[in-house]
Amino acid sequence: PVYSEFKQLANFKNGFAKIKMDDKYNLIDTTGKKLFAQPKENIGDYSSLIAVYKTGKWGYVNSAGVQIIPFGFTIANSFVGNFAIAGNDPFVGLINKSGTYVVNSYFEQLTFLNDSLLIAKSLGNYGIISTNGDTLLNFVYLSIEPITDKVVRIEQGGAIFYYDLVLNKMMKKEDE
Repeated sequence: PVYSEFKQLANFKNGFAKIKMDDKYNLIDTTGKKLFAQPKENIGDYSSLIAVYKTGKWGYVNSAGVQIIPFGFTIANSFVGNFAIAGNDPFVGLINKSGTYVVNSYFEQLTFLNDSLLIAKSLGNYGIISTNGDTLLNFVYLSIEPITDKVVRIEQGGAIFYYDLVLNKMMKKEDE
């Protein structure tokens, strides 16, 4: 069915979609039921904790709308498993569900590859780190792009490589 009173902004993710109503946001389920009684200034994707924007800062609430992590971030993504990318512009790190940094906010960019690995950008170069902050690939690459959750495409000095995250092995394009 079509819910004419809602303008859908995104596809359903984890059973909910973000909607805009009167310049505020809410999440609806597949039946059109709103998650929050009161709409929010802005909102992230539905997950165990949901990033919510309030008076110039992001924080995290549960599905009942109760604040779990204080509104203290200028950048906040919703949780993926036990972690979320959050920080204060221009740097981000990785926080746990209590709002404590498990990877300090030293990075220009973080992107989840899977539950335990992230592509990170530092000082203009890319590397791969684990959710506990260990460096898997040093920050010497021009770009790193996921091919699957187990293989990434890496560019360095005009050359293209592939890295197998399971085997921890670098392969040249010719090795495909």
